[in-house]
Amino acid sequence: MGITLIINLVVSWYENREGEKLKSTILVADARHTRSDVYVSIAVILGFIAIQMGFSIVDPIIAVIIAVLIAKMGIQIIKSSSSILLDTAPLDEETIRSIVSKVPEVKECHRIRSRGPPSHIFVDLHVTLESSSSLSKAYEVAHIVEDKLKSSIPEIEDVVVHVEGESDNF
Repeated sequence: MGITLIINLVVSWYENREGEKLKSTILVADARHTRSDVYVSIAVILGFIAIQMGFSIVDPIIAVIIAVLIAKMGIQIIKSSSSILLDTAPLDEETIRSIVSKVPEVKECHRIRSRGPPSHIFVDLHVTLESSSSLSKAYEVAHIVEDKLKSSIPEIEDVVVHVEGESDNF
């Protein structure tokens, strides 16, 4: 039990450190899960000691404490990972709109969607250009919008820009 406890402590610490460094909710969640194993191991060791000392009443009390700790860890894991599992938008639409609106050729920006974990965000949006813009100009503006978003928000992994003309000539 002692060796398992030490190994789980090291694994939990390492996973949590790397998860925070890599901004990986999966690693951080697994570190919390492993940490719950540490608490269970400690409780079992304390239970063994208490029973050896003649305090058999401590065993059911420790079982309740373990159940509460596991439930608490489960709730923390659900809270931290639910936004990714539910595909919650990691970026505010207004933040994206304000960046894109600084591109002079863009008349409007709408249907903005973002998804993914905080460290690898994917953005999809529509921009409207003047109807007199050429197809090559639309292509150029799409690249400018993509580059501006990626340079403003480094966590953005990819941007898909749908270009529309004011009268939808594209």
